[in-house]
Amino acid sequence: MDLFELPCRVINLERNPERWGVCQVRLQEAGFKHVERVVAVDALNPTMLAQAWEDVGRPPFAEWDKEFISYPGKQGCFLSHVKIWKEMVEKQIDMLVVFEDDVLFHKDWSTLAPQYFANTPKDFDVLYMGAQFEFNSTHHIDRGPVFCTHAMVIRLAGAKRLLQLVLEKPGGVYTIDCMLIDYMKDYYHRVRLNRETPLPFVWYVWNGFCRVEMPKGWTKRNCGLVYQDEVFGSEVRPW
Repeated sequence: MDLFELPCRVINLERNPERWGVCQVRLQEAGFKHVERVVAVDALNPTMLAQAWEDVGRPPFAEWDKEFISYPGKQGCFLSHVKIWKEMVEKQIDMLVVFEDDVLFHKDWSTLAPQYFANTPKDFDVLYMGAQFEFNSTHHIDRGPVFCTHAMVIRLAGAKRLLQLVLEKPGGVYTIDCMLIDYMKDYYHRVRLNRETPLPFVWYVWNGFCRVEMPKGWTKRNCGLVYQDEVFGSEVRPW
């Protein structure tokens, strides 16, 4: 299986064509051959935002995540990823590469990525090619709690599981990467208590053993082989 032959989706707001332009070039240079732009849900467009929530059944918001309301960009990010998962299920897409439009690739990406992908077990639901690690790892490919959704490979079974996990979560929906890491942390908490518990979804993370320094403090986000380029800033919340 060739990573670069997989269909690829890039989440991009219509009002940010410059980000799409830069991302297209970077993805082409990275080797991806089948790239499509996905119009992101723009939280600054009330009509679009309301329709997107209607399309996913208007789940309740978790009361504790005040930023999910105060920073509506978090809602747009949540809905944009869910939109792609729904597309996968509706069109029965077996595997999809998903990027947000601020990605930056490891300097040795072209050499390392095929090796990492070949050695990643193919039973995954979600593969994080880059993330913010919340655990210590000495392995190139590992499994542990991580934040960030900027560079992922998702299988069809994973899209189905993620839709169920986030849209039917007791207590309501909230910031997307926080929802996913909470499932990860809960799994490991139960393991530590010697409780038999299935994985909420099967995930792996790539460890590039380096972090790209970002002056604004985004360095911690940038583990793995794909990073977030802070030059564009964030549409999710101010940093």
